[in-house]
Parts: sequence; C-alpha cells; structure tokens
Amino acid sequence: VSCCYYYIIRYKKLIVQKMNYRKGSAKHDFPEDIIIQKLLYLDGRQLAKLKTTSKRYETLIKEHIVLENRVKAYYVYIQYRRLQNKEECKNIVQQENANRNFILELLRLDGSALKYASSELQDDHEIVLAAVERCGWALRYASQKLKNDHETVLIAVTQNGEALEYASV
Repeated sequence: VSCCYYYIIRYKKLIVQKMNYRKGSAKHDFPEDIIIQKLLYLDGRQLAKLKTTSKRYETLIKEHIVLENRVKAYYVYIQYRRLQNKEECKNIVQQENANRNFILELLRLDGSALKYASSELQDDHEIVLAAVERCGWALRYASQKLKNDHETVLIAVTQNGEALEYASV
C-alpha cells in the first residue's frame, strides 16, 4: 500500500504543481479520471490494499468494472491457493463464469483456471492465449478449434513442452 500510495500522492503533487493550484484551494483534489488511469496499472494485490485505505478509493474501485474484476480475481486466486474458502471461490467463479473481464484477470494470475470458464470463453482466442501464456497445460481446456491453432499451441508448448500432448495440430 505504501508504495502504491506513494506514487499516487507523488503524481497528485505533480498535477497540482502543473496546474498551478494554490495550497489550501478546494481544487487541490485529484480528478477521478486521472486516478483511474493510474489505478489501472496496479495489480489485484495492490488494489485490494489500496481499497482499504480510503472510502474514495473503495468507491472508485467498486464503480470501475476492470478494477473490481481485478480485485475479485486476486481474492479468488489467493483464497484458492491458500486452500481457504475453496467452496466460496468455486461459487464466485461459477457466478462470474460468463464475465469475460473477470475470467481474463483470473487467467493472468493462474492459467489453469481456464477449466472454470464457459465453453464460449474456452473458444475465445484472447482468453485462451492469456491462459496458455501463464500455464501451458491450460491448452487441455481450450476448444478443439484453438487446439488446432498454431499460435496457441506454440505459446503453450513454449511455456510447457508437455502441453504438446493436448494439441491437435
């Protein structure tokens, strides 16, 4: 949090200096669109910690779909890896199964989560690429069409050579 908060505060000071606001001015606040642009560079862990620091960040994160999905995906990933609340994690993933942004954020953390994605998402080129870049074994959950795709198979095999057994090429 301190690192993320430091950069946000630092950036806020630069903006204020650039716009020549006087100290004590009511316009000393950071515009929300600039905050969101900076928050998009943070990962789920950093966003989850930042969310607890102030109501403003919590509201911004909840209202922004990409940021909220990133925090939710991080929560599911950590809880599942720590073997805590496994059932709750499975329920969240099943509820968000067709949510493309959530699944994409989850796959960036753990490619093997492709098995929980809907068949429509398992047939999505971008989704499967995100999964196999992280975990070559995820190729086994891809649609037959993408198992035949040279680019997908190449990335999966580069990540894990044994993924070749799931390729149809």
